[in-house]
Amino acid sequence: MATQTSRIVIVDNSGQLGPAVAHGLDGKLADGQPQFVVEETVLRPASPDALQKDLRARINSETLDAYLGFRKTSINHSSCTCAILTISASSAGYRAPWIRR
Repeated sequence: MATQTSRIVIVDNSGQLGPAVAHGLDGKLADGQPQFVVEETVLRPASPDALQKDLRARINSETLDAYLGFRKTSINHSSCTCAILTISASSAGYRAPWIRR
């Protein structure tokens, strides 16, 4: 079970999933603190490679725990299809309990 809040960034290339995903990450730790803090939701990044490099640097410097990336997908009112492009977590030894490698 998680014992500390995970700081994450959501990267949404669809421009539609990020806010809903951020809203859904409302779990609580045993001590009542939030399980996740979404530090930023980036919709349709202008430079995905530069953003990924920045996010990995933040993870390596331990100012961010993970980021979630979603591909651009086709979304309509009756169904939603999404593909997780990236889940990246700190290589410094911390592993968020919800990330499976």
